[in-house]
Amino acid sequence: MKEGRVRKKGKSTSAVSYGMDSRSAATTTFSTEASSDEMVPSSLKQIAPILRVATEFGNENPRVAYLCRRYALEKAHRLDERSTGHGVRQFKTALEQQLERDDTPSVEARVKKTDASEIESFYKQYYEKYVKAFDQDEKADRSQHGEVYQVAGALFEVLCSVNKFENAEEVPADLGMLWESR
Repeated sequence: MKEGRVRKKGKSTSAVSYGMDSRSAATTTFSTEASSDEMVPSSLKQIAPILRVATEFGNENPRVAYLCRRYALEKAHRLDERSTGHGVRQFKTALEQQLERDDTPSVEARVKKTDASEIESFYKQYYEKYVKAFDQDEKADRSQHGEVYQVAGALFEVLCSVNKFENAEEVPADLGMLWESR
């Protein structure tokens, strides 16, 4: 994640980008999609990892990507309720529009019956495939350690939110222990 200064209409503002070099960050404006080349306003930088996960797994599991974006929007509302930060209102609007477009197609692509079971299943698969395997492999590239755990943390955060939203029981004990055991 890079933080840089962006000039617009004579004003200098701070923004956080992910997946971009500093030259393109200065010329990028908000698009209608929360993709890897989009700017996240600096007041909302806490949601950048969640949006990164949504972008990373969008093709593999559109519903998980949708749930990540929906949670990112909820968190953005909590972080800046009145949308007073520079570019926050436009960012939230673009994210809302993308969620509206992606809702029905992502529900149709859902493998499990509920969003809670979908994100739970995806989290378990990710944890087994990457986190657990990474921890057990002594030859693993340790430079990717942070990224693997950041993705797992974002997925777990979304899982907790979806379970709460669907009034499901608490996060299943085995999943909580997986995350907390690291």
